[in-house]
Amino acid sequence: MKKFIFWLIISIIIMFVLPWMVLTVIGSFLPHAGKWLYYILFFTVNAMYIILMGAVAGENIKKLWSLPFLSSGFFLISAWIFFEIENTEFLEYTAIYLLLGTAAMLISMFIKKIRSKS
Repeated sequence: MKKFIFWLIISIIIMFVLPWMVLTVIGSFLPHAGKWLYYILFFTVNAMYIILMGAVAGENIKKLWSLPFLSSGFFLISAWIFFEIENTEFLEYTAIYLLLGTAAMLISMFIKKIRSKS
């Protein structure tokens, strides 16, 4: 349970706090750089985090299986908060994040099974 709460808090920080900091704090000093930094978060940091979190969830899939779903949902909510809620392109990115996290989780689970058999 502690591991689940830890990863849930990290997900909230990465999906809500980092974009807020980029768009408000950095965006107030460098207005045009704020959105570009958000896109860097969007395409690199979030994607790498989802893959890492999925790999960790695969180690204990019975308790942590919901993390890729929650993190993808957090991304969608934060994107709609910081951008326009009418923008449906974020649904596609949410689906991609969900696929990345689920694939990493399943690969990690299979690797754990193969290692335990040897």
